[in-house]
Amino acid sequence: MSSAIVRWEASTPSDERRHRILDVLSAPERARWESEPSDERRDRFLVGRMLLRELSADLLGLPLEAITVQAECPSCGGPHGIPRISAAGAMNEHGAPAPHTGLSHTTDLVVAVILPATAGSAVGIDVEAIAGSRERLRAIDELVPVQPGSRARGGRTASATLRRWTRVEAVLKADGRGLLADPRAVTVQRAAGRLTASVAGSETGYTVLDRSIGSGLRRRAVVSVAIADAVSAPRPPAAPEARARTATP
Repeated sequence: MSSAIVRWEASTPSDERRHRILDVLSAPERARWESEPSDERRDRFLVGRMLLRELSADLLGLPLEAITVQAECPSCGGPHGIPRISAAGAMNEHGAPAPHTGLSHTTDLVVAVILPATAGSAVGIDVEAIAGSRERLRAIDELVPVQPGSRARGGRTASATLRRWTRVEAVLKADGRGLLADPRAVTVQRAAGRLTASVAGSETGYTVLDRSIGSGLRRRAVVSVAIADAVSAPRPPAAPEARARTATP
């Protein structure tokens, strides 16, 4: 059984919840929230930060106010990028490593994942609503074609196509480079009923987990989580031609 815990929430919080989240934000987080260009993005940011706090508080047995969520872009130093958890109190006193976390969003939905530090070296998550234009699905087919030996059944449905993409992007997020790396470098395979993945040029292996969610939502969505092996090899640098495909979490 996986140690990764996934939680999701509609991307528009109630007024009461919005005020509650604002009460626990740090000064840098509030500045980031204020800098978002639309109400939709501001709400999405709030929901994501609160999900990470709630997951971390539950896992560590600490109050929400003890949890700090930080993010720093490795390229520009801005307050965005992979979210990192720190906590006042017990975790710091005992030198316990912080859990790994991840965020993703799609239409009307934010998802978060947390993984104990002892259960893997990194975690990535991606979500896609089961909707989209034919052009988008064709683009995914080009970037993430059906791999040889994959089961043909359902391989061309919208949900199957989106699932191929969520698996790949979750792996690349756990890898740390996201879409700075070429999605074609990811190989996902099933063996003994278990999904695993690898990235060309890296010795790190990944366990991939799938979820489908939809209860109480306006549209269904597929979610994939990638857990990196507990001991990771150094990652190769992104190919120069791939750097234009960057995406800010």
